[in-house]
Amino acid sequence: MRTGRGLTINTKITVKHPRGVVRAESASTPTDVVERVTPELGSLAAKQSVRATACIYCGSTARLSNEHVVPYAWGGNLQIFDGSCEPCRLITSRFENFALNDGAMVHVRKARGIQSRSKHENSRKEVAVTLVRPGSEQVERFPTSEVPLILGFPWLGRPGTFVGVESKGLTLEGWVTTSYGEEVQRFLAEHGATGMRVEESAKRPVAFARTLAKIAYGYAWIDGVFDTVQGGDELVRAFIQEPDRIGAFVGMKPPPFERYPNYQLRLEYKLWMPGLLVYMEVQPFADTPAPTYEVLLGRCESVRAWRRLRARFGSGFESAF
Repeated sequence: MRTGRGLTINTKITVKHPRGVVRAESASTPTDVVERVTPELGSLAAKQSVRATACIYCGSTARLSNEHVVPYAWGGNLQIFDGSCEPCRLITSRFENFALNDGAMVHVRKARGIQSRSKHENSRKEVAVTLVRPGSEQVERFPTSEVPLILGFPWLGRPGTFVGVESKGLTLEGWVTTSYGEEVQRFLAEHGATGMRVEESAKRPVAFARTLAKIAYGYAWIDGVFDTVQGGDELVRAFIQEPDRIGAFVGMKPPPFERYPNYQLRLEYKLWMPGLLVYMEVQPFADTPAPTYEVLLGRCESVRAWRRLRARFGSGFESAF
């Protein structure tokens, strides 16, 4: 395990909210980063797709279609065949599209070479950067492939249920910025700048949280977790029907932030004591110091049931690709 100081970059975040648009300046305090050197994690890529007999969200058997557990545009290929009815598919597709294309996410997916059915057609060819030089600031445009791509992740509180609030909206406390593509210091030196500012627009943190919840639920459904853990239907209700309650189920693991080299996405089952709450850590872009998010799955009836669950999964208790 190695600890370092994460580079922080000033960026401006524009949050898309149903009642209007809110602009927020991100924090610029350096953050500790822990690099996890771990044995090989269970492979998400090796996990087998399964077939459902009804929609895994509402139980309908009409007009079923295949459901990706991790969105295809985040590199996911694990599927639940016949896992979603048409009404539920339309709901999940909508919030996933927001999460996958807002702000710099669309550019980062292209820079990381993640698969895309649209061949990344939504990624702009150029981005605007404000370069800070002694005595001046100037906005310049650069090819997207030649600049550091600054991506803001929502800084959330813990899931509400962890702190005794079982019906709450998402708690957005700020933003965590990470850099992809061109190395920041090299870019600044090349352009004679001492700093840079970028802007991300139309960020939708609720859509992002709903996407994380859907990933965790789908993965746990394949594993048969809900045979032991009670309450999965409440999670589904939150991310499908009642997004104003998503904050009861989705939050962020407090710092330090962690980096798992060579892994793009990491999932791990966890137990929250003393309530015997089973949750999943979901970390997108785990090979960078991106936040780890927590998604409440439900409740175990006993510690013994939890231990049986752990024993059943073995090395697959923590998986990644």
